[in-house]
Amino acid sequence: AIAVAKNEKIGIAPSFLSRDISQLVWSIGTLQSDNFRLSESLASFVDSIALYWLGTTQKLIDSESDTLTNERNRPFLDWSNTDLVQLAISLGHGRMDHQVLLTALFQEATYRLEYNSRRCFQEWEVSVLLWVQARLYLKDGSYEQFTKTAVRWLRQRSLSASASSAFPLQQIGIRDQEKA
Repeated sequence: AIAVAKNEKIGIAPSFLSRDISQLVWSIGTLQSDNFRLSESLASFVDSIALYWLGTTQKLIDSESDTLTNERNRPFLDWSNTDLVQLAISLGHGRMDHQVLLTALFQEATYRLEYNSRRCFQEWEVSVLLWVQARLYLKDGSYEQFTKTAVRWLRQRSLSASASSAFPLQQIGIRDQEKA
């Protein structure tokens, strides 16, 4: 916090690595599960993340007819899939229902699945995002679009694997835990 304040005083914008942020949320969330007194710290940290990454985004895309092709509307554009999934898991385990942050996260995941971007998800990562969605009861708007896109994407992968395997879901990495 001191380094960030010093950088802001001299006009240098702070630069955080997505891996660091997702690791910190995971760490605080894990500690919070053993010590409920840390829930305030986790909530404050998640609010700070939303302010930092989404603070310049005027409006998140809500409607299904709009797309996320404009980089200003994709605050997680530079995040890796691993970091997106870890942040989602961390919020899910910590039962942090931060709608603005989760909406942006799931919109980015939907974009990557729909447009087969250069950052292709692993099948188990998509199933984990579906688990987070179920755990936090996320079902409207962007979340519904993600569910439709993810199921279609997994089905397509499964069908392409079914030609070479009697167990197509296992072939693409969906095993018992992911199925559950």
